[in-house]
Amino acid sequence: MRAVAQVPDEPRTIAASAAEARAALDASIALTARLGREFGYRMGYRVIHLVRNDVHVENLLGAKALALDEAIALARFVGGDGTAWRDAALGAWDPVTELDGLERQLACDDALGELALAAAWQPDRLDRAWGAAAAMAPFVREWLAA
Repeated sequence: MRAVAQVPDEPRTIAASAAEARAALDASIALTARLGREFGYRMGYRVIHLVRNDVHVENLLGAKALALDEAIALARFVGGDGTAWRDAALGAWDPVTELDGLERQLACDDALGELALAAAWQPDRLDRAWGAAAAMAPFVREWLAA
C-alpha cells in the first residue's frame, strides 16, 4: 500500500511550495524519460505533459515571461524542432518521433493552452507566441480537423 503524504501543520510560503513543485516536476520528468531510455517504454507524451505541467506552474505563479519562454520552447519542440528541448539534464532526446497521432494532438493542445495563458498577459510578445504556434501548424491543422 502506498504511503499517504502528511499535510504539514504550518502552511509553507508560496515560494517554498513553488520550489518543491518545480523540484518534484523535474524529478518526475527525469524518471519518466529514464523509463523510456533504459526500459523502452513509450514515454514521449508523458514527458511532454510533465513539461507542460512545469510551464503551468510558472503561469500560475505569475512568472509569465518565463512561462511564455518555456511554452514557446515546448511548442517548437512539439512542432518537431529537437533543438528546442529545454532540459539539458536529459540530454539530447527526441520523443516527438515517438508520438502517435492522438498523442501529437494532445501535445499540441498542451502547448497551445500554455502559450495562450502566458501570452494573454504579454501582448507585446504575441508575435513570438504566434511564431511558436505556427511551428506546430501541420499538427494543429490535423488536430483541428479531428
